[in-house]
Amino acid sequence: MYDLAEECMLTTYIMLTSLQDAIDPDFALVYKPGHFGYRDRTTTWHQKSPRAKFQDDKLVILEGFPDLSLFATTTKKETLAEDNFIRGIRDMGPGKEIPLWVVFAGQCFLDTQHVLEENLDRGHTFLISTARTMKKSVELNLDFHASLRVVNWPKENDFVLRELVKMIDTWVLKDVVADRFHKIKMQTGTPRGEPFSMLRQYPLLCGLFTFALKTRFQELSITFANAWGSIMYTAHLYNAVRSEKLMSSAWKDMELVISMQSQEALFVGDAPSTLEDYLKRYLLSMGYSATNFASNRRPGAGVAASSRGPRGMQELGKVCKLFGDRYCNNTPAVAFTRESIQPIFDSKLDDDEDDETDQETSARKGKENVPSKVKQATSGALLRKPKSDGDSDTIGTLDFLNDMANALHAEQLEVSIDYLMFHRICWRLLRQVNEACKPKLLEMYGGGYLEMENQLPFTVGYIFMAATTTSRVANLLVPRRTEEVTSRLLALAGSVMEELASESLGQALVQVLGSVHGYTVDWGDWGGENVGGG
Repeated sequence: MYDLAEECMLTTYIMLTSLQDAIDPDFALVYKPGHFGYRDRTTTWHQKSPRAKFQDDKLVILEGFPDLSLFATTTKKETLAEDNFIRGIRDMGPGKEIPLWVVFAGQCFLDTQHVLEENLDRGHTFLISTARTMKKSVELNLDFHASLRVVNWPKENDFVLRELVKMIDTWVLKDVVADRFHKIKMQTGTPRGEPFSMLRQYPLLCGLFTFALKTRFQELSITFANAWGSIMYTAHLYNAVRSEKLMSSAWKDMELVISMQSQEALFVGDAPSTLEDYLKRYLLSMGYSATNFASNRRPGAGVAASSRGPRGMQELGKVCKLFGDRYCNNTPAVAFTRESIQPIFDSKLDDDEDDETDQETSARKGKENVPSKVKQATSGALLRKPKSDGDSDTIGTLDFLNDMANALHAEQLEVSIDYLMFHRICWRLLRQVNEACKPKLLEMYGGGYLEMENQLPFTVGYIFMAATTTSRVANLLVPRRTEEVTSRLLALAGSVMEELASESLGQALVQVLGSVHGYTVDWGDWGGENVGGG
């Protein structure tokens, strides 16, 4: 009978019903350790008898409820993230009905205890590690830019970065519940208890905290990197160097970022592979309109700017965004409308076409189906194309939920990339490239080519222009003083990149993904062919 009752969540409902009569918004529940007994940890959940299972669940709920209740009450107006169990506890009270969704959320809370057992606190360990890594990266970035500014990111914008550090300190590195319980427990003579006791037994909430931090960190770091142009234009330079065979080894971190962001986003189409196209795509990325390069363009016509403005990297994690507002910003429930999931299905179709292209390429080479580049880990690749059924597109509920869960797992790699760290690496690289090329750049363009350090991304444009017959790009680059056309600057840049790629700094992103986030990038049979496939 017990197994049937548990399967129907009846036992969980009974325990929650008995607890809600003790809830008083003006008083906090305080229990001394062992007041209701102690859990038997000598046997696993599956080894316990039905009576022992019920007793164990009761102790888990009774011991955890005071912390959960206090957290729910004190975070009504502001919290980093919360799940439906916290929401449900907040609405509980004497005489109220407990809806099924609250019971289900409570059952999930208990099930994590049954499954993880001695590994229950791994979620908290992972949260702390992720939060400290993010905080350190933000603080290093603030120090890096203490005196280095750019118009697109004025000093007052640093406020949002400092707010992220404050958020990490408040919700993760400090024990919110223990601090708020301290005075109450002192008055009752109750021991303070173990630090972070609530989060350590609540891996689901730890996961939502981590999710909230990752999505906020990605948004801020990509916005920051786009404002400086560091990653975007270093990617252009790297692609040119690799296409011209000026590097013998790949820069794995850059390959990873290009794979995640896609060539379309970084290069305004497929990666360019000719000297003229390097410059053209660079200018398009800078915000020049494609009409400037039209064959029938009138001589002397003014420079046309693109209506889209300068290009930039995009936030990843399409499925994560569907859940972000609900669990991080306390908005109403997630609505899976046709409009919200259509972009995900579109990504699936795009990836299907890529797979067919890879298969055709492999067949021509007489090899097994091995991608010619690191495969982009888009969430859409895990979702099935809807089946056409008359005028409507449908997908089975179970298939949809399974695919959505798989997509969320896949996107964790996408939202775990530290773009702030990679920005600093790319900026240092641009400094080194400029120093290596500076004598020749001064000879070809004069001292006005780089007036301030925040103009370093323009160095890439000057290198590309030096390798073509183009001598002037209005409103962007200073005109060339000589008629010399040379790829020597590109070769010098390649030498600098080659040195970086061979050092540990060339795999810093990959190392952090492994040591902090637990992801191993499997390069498979990828042999370091250039991103453009040339």
